[in-house]
Amino acid sequence: MSPIRHSQDKSPAVVGAGFFALDVLVDTQRSYQALGGSAGNVLAILGYFGWNTMPVAQLGRDSAAELIRTEFVALGAEISFLRCSSDVRTPVVYQQIREGRPSYSLSCPICGHRGSPHGHSSGVLAQEVVAHSPSPAVFFFDRANALNATLAEQFRSHGTMVVFEPSRAGDDSFFKRCVELSSVVKYASDRIDSLDIDGDFLEVRTLGADGLSYRMPDSTQWVEMPAIPAPFVADSSGSGDWCTAGAIHWILDRKASHQPLSHAEVQAAFRFGQALASLNCRHQGARTLAHNVSSEHLLGFANWLSSCGTSGAGAPQAAPTYTLEPCLEESSSNWEARFARLCCQQLSS
Repeated sequence: MSPIRHSQDKSPAVVGAGFFALDVLVDTQRSYQALGGSAGNVLAILGYFGWNTMPVAQLGRDSAAELIRTEFVALGAEISFLRCSSDVRTPVVYQQIREGRPSYSLSCPICGHRGSPHGHSSGVLAQEVVAHSPSPAVFFFDRANALNATLAEQFRSHGTMVVFEPSRAGDDSFFKRCVELSSVVKYASDRIDSLDIDGDFLEVRTLGADGLSYRMPDSTQWVEMPAIPAPFVADSSGSGDWCTAGAIHWILDRKASHQPLSHAEVQAAFRFGQALASLNCRHQGARTLAHNVSSEHLLGFANWLSSCGTSGAGAPQAAPTYTLEPCLEESSSNWEARFARLCCQQLSS
């Protein structure tokens, strides 16, 4: 039985831990700031789709953290485990786009200050999280550390689907342990060549514009899935997060998370994710798409697009439409004046 979305049952369907940051788009035509980071984006997208989520992170005691917490509250998330400490500074990621290609920096373009990374939370926090939510449908994480390894082990033993999306390969015991504890491991080929770790997990390797390939548990055979082309690319940032969130949504919406996935289900889930990734490329910013389109319309359009991409037979003859509403942007001709208030010195005050 699939978990219930936002309703009287407030138990989280998805618990997420890892990299949570404030994203600041640095562009000459527009600007905005929003919850970001891989874990932040995936949980925010799932919250936008209507799933109860619970982020787990240690943030700074600063304005950036308050903005992150506020956005999660607006999405209906349980934020009791978004802890704030004066010992760390909430990461702020500055993104610039040149010819459709994003670049990122943790250094403020105004003052040059570089934020400090997340503090590592203690094992006490892991015990509190598991006691509060012992068996969510999905646990998503993107960083290999002691906290996440403990959560993955505890959740997996209760039948939770554990999804690990590392941004880089590690040579320490935590990385290997996190991979071995996962149900699904997804990574980008331009960041990780291969895992070379045996285990009972679905391995998904994204290939950018060439799509993705996957390998079923205990199999050596890779299956290729070409991308769904976007008619134009305004910005590719966040597309991998949309793909992941889309696949998780498809699984949550259609089957019990503890049941093994078949080849057909893996293809359908990630084809749906690829459709969302393609749609995301048409918008600047990792989650501007969610601000522009209602989740109902977007899910309907992605279903149509993934069906057409998978099989022409039985697909709708005409695409459903979605209406673009004004996005959360601010226009100004004065770049420096506009971003002075987004400076990390302001966000940390």
